[in-house]
Amino acid sequence: MYGVSIRRRSSSNRLGFTLVELLVVIAIIGVLIALLLPAVQQAREAARRMQCANNLKQVGLGLHNFHDTYNHMPPGGSRDGHGGYTWGTFILPFSEQGNLWDAIVEESGNYPPDPTGKKGSIYCGCHEYNVWTTPGPEHNVVEIYMCPSDVLPEVRDSTDMGFQCGKSNYAGSMGWGHNYGNGFFNRFIASVTKFADVTDGLSNTIAIGEVGAGRNGSAPSAENPTNPAWAGSPKGGSGTSLTHWGPLREAWHGTPINLSNGGGPLGDPDAWDKGFGSLHPGGAQFLFADGSVHFLPETISLGTYDNLGQINDGNVVGDL
Repeated sequence: MYGVSIRRRSSSNRLGFTLVELLVVIAIIGVLIALLLPAVQQAREAARRMQCANNLKQVGLGLHNFHDTYNHMPPGGSRDGHGGYTWGTFILPFSEQGNLWDAIVEESGNYPPDPTGKKGSIYCGCHEYNVWTTPGPEHNVVEIYMCPSDVLPEVRDSTDMGFQCGKSNYAGSMGWGHNYGNGFFNRFIASVTKFADVTDGLSNTIAIGEVGAGRNGSAPSAENPTNPAWAGSPKGGSGTSLTHWGPLREAWHGTPINLSNGGGPLGDPDAWDKGFGSLHPGGAQFLFADGSVHFLPETISLGTYDNLGQINDGNVVGDL
């Protein structure tokens, strides 16, 4: 053991990072994450938007199949005070949801859904209020009626009627502003729209648009237009009167896309929850009467937008 010398490595030659080097590496990683995170979020939103468009295409296919069978669109107005069923209900058997449709017919009692338009409406066929207090077909979640960008719960709770129902992010077009009888879904009692009525052209007419369910971050009521249900609600008009405050409603035009507050150009203080909108940045997606889907920006001319919402105004549609 004698004569063996032990050489110690000086501290200056040790392997590893200094504190400064470690901080630099952490800073670089932080910068890379900051650069990549928006790209990841954009990619995810693009995927959600594509799925939303596919949902609308499925809805469009259901509407066209319905029209092929009955030669008109689902009805848009109610004849009695018992409420009715939304177009979202009527196209269930034409959208691979036949079992759900059969369940609704079975529970409908004395007020069965009437696709011919004599009794149908934009409201739900909840023939008795107590049907909503127990699980029923209206509680089901229909995936094609939901935009994946909406983060609110899939089942809506009503604060004043005591029922639950599956949500929807899509609403039919009732037309422009206070003259809302000229939209794709005719709101007048026992009245229906045929493709032949759309003289402006199916490719120039909005049929369905997104509803920004929960744009204000809340979901106060299932019959609130800001968070509609696909089946509907018992809250509706009676006699010869109607209210447009039905879920999965015929939303108004005359209100800019994604209007979050204020009265819009018509000066309506409640306009923000009557128009179309979405949780997609910059605009919303719309199903046109020919079955095509288009993303319309918030910056679209109101004149062009309103022309798209009417079926027979005869105006030339401007650039989208």
